[in-house]
Amino acid sequence: MNNITIPKFLRSDLSIFLGFFISGVAIFLLFNWFQSAPKSVSGDYRQFFPHEQSRIIAYTKESCPYCVLLKDYFNKNNIAYVERDIEKDSDAEAEYQQLGGYGTPLVLFRDNLIVGFRRELIAAEIAKHIPHDDTENSAMQAPL
Repeated sequence: MNNITIPKFLRSDLSIFLGFFISGVAIFLLFNWFQSAPKSVSGDYRQFFPHEQSRIIAYTKESCPYCVLLKDYFNKNNIAYVERDIEKDSDAEAEYQQLGGYGTPLVLFRDNLIVGFRRELIAAEIAKHIPHDDTENSAMQAPL
């Protein structure tokens, strides 16, 4: 009978291999979990815009640091938007889940949603949806 004690096993090559293998699998799964949310999803999201003048909806959480950055970005650039806090508003939470619930902030346009605070994608969508020569809505123009 082979007498392998636990301390001897822990020093063996097999235990070192298993440790690296399990660590590698864990890192792989974590990386894929964080990468699973898409950057943006094209679609018809008009049903989420009850008011014709609304052009941007931001689904946020008070505890989300990227939501704070997004709101600061919108406010500093005078970009009008509707904020829906998914922690405080159950209807907003239901809409957020219907949209996939990928993460916050979730920025919704009538034909595209953007997951996270992706400044370049958001600026491109704003430029696409808000005409630069619209003097009545100059506060909603995309930042240059």
